[in-house]
Amino acid sequence: MIDNKFKAERLWTLDDLVEKLGVKRSWVYGQTFQNKIPYRKLGGKLRFDPIEIDAWIDSQPGCSLKISEGLVGRRKE
Repeated sequence: MIDNKFKAERLWTLDDLVEKLGVKRSWVYGQTFQNKIPYRKLGGKLRFDPIEIDAWIDSQPGCSLKISEGLVGRRKE
C-alpha cells in the first residue's frame, strides 16, 4: 500500500478535462496533437495532471482559471 504522503491526486481523463474546461473533445485533441497542453499517454489513453493544467492555464495570456479548485474566471485587466 502507498503511504499517504506519496499519494498524488489522480490524473484526469479526457472527459474530465473537457468537463472542467467546458470545451469540446476535438479542441483538447488538437491542443495535445500540437503539444500546446501538458498531457501524458498511459496505455494509449490521454491523461492530464490537474496541477500541470492549472499552471498551463495561468501561463495563457489574459486567462486565470483554477479548475482544480473549481473556480472559473477571466483576469480583470
